[in-house]
Amino acid sequence: MTDATESGKQAMLVVDDSPEVRKIIGEVLRIFGWPCEEAADGVEALDLIQKRRFDIVLCDIRMPGMNGLEVMAEARKIWADMPFIMITGYDRDYSYDQVMEAGAQDFITKPFTHGELKAKLGRILKERRLAQENMRPWQEEVRLNKKLSTVLSVGRDLSKADSGTHFDPEVVAAFLRCLPRALGRYRGSQFSHAYADEMLMAIGATPCGETDRCRS
Repeated sequence: MTDATESGKQAMLVVDDSPEVRKIIGEVLRIFGWPCEEAADGVEALDLIQKRRFDIVLCDIRMPGMNGLEVMAEARKIWADMPFIMITGYDRDYSYDQVMEAGAQDFITKPFTHGELKAKLGRILKERRLAQENMRPWQEEVRLNKKLSTVLSVGRDLSKADSGTHFDPEVVAAFLRCLPRALGRYRGSQFSHAYADEMLMAIGATPCGETDRCRS
């Protein structure tokens, strides 16, 4: 499976059993600069979704075989956070609340204007971009966590080693004091220093919290 976002391209998938509807929506998306693929039913849509991640899926609710809500449920087993806009010409059969509670990002009723479709797509793309930006600091914390955990494990192994090899405590302590700075922009955070302190204690050296020089 491939992720369209990795290449920087925003790709849409249009799922509707009507060729005319697929053509109209596809043309609108291309006018706004969004490449798209088309599927005539749920099976075809899931086959495409299995192969790649789409930024947004525009899916008709009422279709032969699998309905749109069933397609969305199956697609979420492949890409858990793939956004869906559900499309229907039968607004009396499906309320906005029902569709949103099922997990869709939005709901649009045929016929709709180009501007209405563009606004809904733009909002979802913006929300997703902001969510990804907010995730970056957390992802950096996770990477730092893994790095520090690995070094901590090594420090513990060194402290328990029975090889007869001598490690100068002052040299090891100096190395560990420098570690938070070497790991980048988290050097001043309590998060990184807490791990550094634990590593120092693991080998019997003085924790960083006991001297201001460790935080310089």
